[in-house]
Amino acid sequence: MNVDIATMSLVVSVSSILHAIILVFLFFLVDRYRGVFIYTIGTILSALTFFFYLIRWFYPEFLILRFLGNVIIVMARIFYFIGIARFVQKDEYYVFWSLVIFLSILSQAYFTYIDSSFVFRNLELLTAIIITQILSILYLTSNKKESFTTSAYFTAFILLLDTVSLSFRAIVLPFSGIKHLFHPNMVNTITFFSVLIADQLRNSGFIMMVIQRLQGDLKAQANIDFLTKTFNRRAIQEQLSNEELKYYKMGKTFSVVLLDIDRFKSINDNYGHDGGDIVLKHLSEVLKQNLRKRDILGRWGGEEFIVILPDTPIDRALIVAERLRKSVESNPAANGLIQHTISLGVATFMQHGKTMEKLIKNVDTALYQAKKTGRNKVIKAIEIEVNPNPDRNHRA
Repeated sequence: MNVDIATMSLVVSVSSILHAIILVFLFFLVDRYRGVFIYTIGTILSALTFFFYLIRWFYPEFLILRFLGNVIIVMARIFYFIGIARFVQKDEYYVFWSLVIFLSILSQAYFTYIDSSFVFRNLELLTAIIITQILSILYLTSNKKESFTTSAYFTAFILLLDTVSLSFRAIVLPFSGIKHLFHPNMVNTITFFSVLIADQLRNSGFIMMVIQRLQGDLKAQANIDFLTKTFNRRAIQEQLSNEELKYYKMGKTFSVVLLDIDRFKSINDNYGHDGGDIVLKHLSEVLKQNLRKRDILGRWGGEEFIVILPDTPIDRALIVAERLRKSVESNPAANGLIQHTISLGVATFMQHGKTMEKLIKNVDTALYQAKKTGRNKVIKAIEIEVNPNPDRNHRA
């Protein structure tokens, strides 16, 4: 294969510059995420490296370009790692990477100016790069953010392929007879092709991670109540529709618990609206701690919350509701300063309502009865026709 390696170096450099430009614009558009800026710096350093390599084609006697190119390419890969680490919110190991850069400078200086050796210079930088990429792969595959899991695994896979390619070069390099970077040799050709493809796909993968995370965050903002970090009413209505669909497809019933903070107006009057917000946030945390992972909690409106209990009959739902009531009663908000209780209505789909509208009306009526008959209690819904506009002013 007769390929002009200098031309390939130019292509890789231009490609890195173009990706850097895209990432710079991406950073200014999505500056909320840590790591994008550092990763972009790595892309710029990578482009600078291949630009130095290209100049060496015309001025091979400039040893400083050889030295800087090899050191900067290691720094570029370290910046990639730090950018990924910040983005997935993991440790960045600055001390370790500072040591790696220091050792790289020493070894590149030695094998460039004292005991010139193309093989040892390459083995040193390949070792450093492989270490950064293995750690990046581990971070990406252990990422807990579901919003960009797919793109994180894609990026990790590309890094894995690149690591295999670089490891192959490290193994065969001592026996290849290569004397310099632009030596027309199959190993050099494969390396440049691999770098070109890997850079394209890795940078694309990182951009996809940013876009997927942004989409996930926007979706969460549309579905999550800003104060309590639970589902908002719109999202809860979608979840109720999903549970209804499951019932008709698989026969799995579900129950609903509608609850309301007792005398919430008094809490606002005595502690101010900030105190009321503290109670709402505290209540949501107490409820989460006493629900299963598959249970769905949402803020229905004001001081009302709703809990969807998938695959749960009425008897078990009543037990859950009673547990929630006791937990709230025994856990005052604001470090024990604001005592509060809740009243709860409980209903099961089909048993207490054959349509979603009837179910919600009946569980709402049960909650109203709990408030009317003394508060701080659990009432089971009954299948009766209810007033579509019940007097809700007595719930205070």
